[in-house]
Amino acid sequence: MLESFKQWLLILLKTGPIAIGGLVGIVVVGTLLNLASYRNKLGPVILPIPSAEIIGREYLQAVTQENRNYIAEDEKCVQGQLLQDIAKYGGTEVRNVSVVTEWHSGNN
Repeated sequence: MLESFKQWLLILLKTGPIAIGGLVGIVVVGTLLNLASYRNKLGPVILPIPSAEIIGREYLQAVTQENRNYIAEDEKCVQGQLLQDIAKYGGTEVRNVSVVTEWHSGNN
C-alpha cells in the first residue's frame, strides 16, 4: 500500500511541473495574441454570420411573399413550420416591423 502511494506521488511529482509549464505557456501565448490583436489597426474581427434580426426579417419576408423555397426541402421540420406560417399569414401586408433579440439567448 505504501509502495503504491509512493509510486503515485512520484508520478505526480514528475508530471506536475510539465502541467504547470504547459499552463504557463498557454497563458503567455494567449496574452501575446491578445496584445497583438489589441495593437492591430484593423479593429476587431467580425465573422460574417447573419444576426437573428436579419434572419427574422428574411423569414417574415418569405412568409408574406409566400416563398415556399426559402427553406430547403431536406429541412423538413423547419420547412413544415414555414408552410404553416405561409398558410396562416401568406400575402399579408406588414408595416413597422420590430425584431427584438435577447443577448445570450443563442439568437445574437
